[in-house]
Amino acid sequence: MLVRILTEPRNAYVPQYQALFQMDKVQLDFTDGALRSIAKKAVLRHTGARGLRSILERILLQSMYDIPESDIVGVRVDEEAVKTNKSPEYIRSRQSSSTDNHVENSTTTTEEIKTEQNHDNKISIPTG
Repeated sequence: MLVRILTEPRNAYVPQYQALFQMDKVQLDFTDGALRSIAKKAVLRHTGARGLRSILERILLQSMYDIPESDIVGVRVDEEAVKTNKSPEYIRSRQSSSTDNHVENSTTTTEEIKTEQNHDNKISIPTG
């Protein structure tokens, strides 16, 4: 019943948080196991439906701070994140990883050039 309260009513918490994250162009997803674990936590705390919001807030609070001005494009909450207080999984944009690869490649290229120049005895590069 509590899982349905999280997802189905017009003012359900999950769609509210998804809309909030979407304002930063971030896709927020919950696994079925995560939703069941959130509902179970509310039952164990004897808070019922009233406690759902505070549980969600605790799970998503750090993500809400991490997202602005970041390369995060998705947040996935799984059962482990709910049960162990582990951070949700972040999905980062491919653009940032391709930028990292570009930097790595340019560094490698620079090193190769230095090595070639040393082997040709044209330029001596001091080390250390």
